[in-house]
Amino acid sequence: MRSKFQNLADRAALWLTIIAIGAGSVTLVTWLLIGFEFNFALVRTVTVLVMACPHALELAAGVAYGFGILLTPAVGAVFMSASTVIVAINAMLMRRAKLS
Repeated sequence: MRSKFQNLADRAALWLTIIAIGAGSVTLVTWLLIGFEFNFALVRTVTVLVMACPHALELAAGVAYGFGILLTPAVGAVFMSASTVIVAINAMLMRRAKLS
């Protein structure tokens, strides 16, 4: 049997998910209607979703860590902690942004 608090948490999660997806959809459509490229609009949409939904942020952090683990052997680097992997990924992304 579920408690009242579990039911309340499920209802809150449902509404927060609907709000997050709605905000992301509005963001995507707005950027596309303004005339920006799909990739630009998609990056903004993902940003809104991550900010609107804490679970998405947890998922993004895990994906970034896994992405770093996959990339480090390709560049011949070994990291001893997760924070240095994240710093390296951010530096690499900033470098790519400057080049493009």
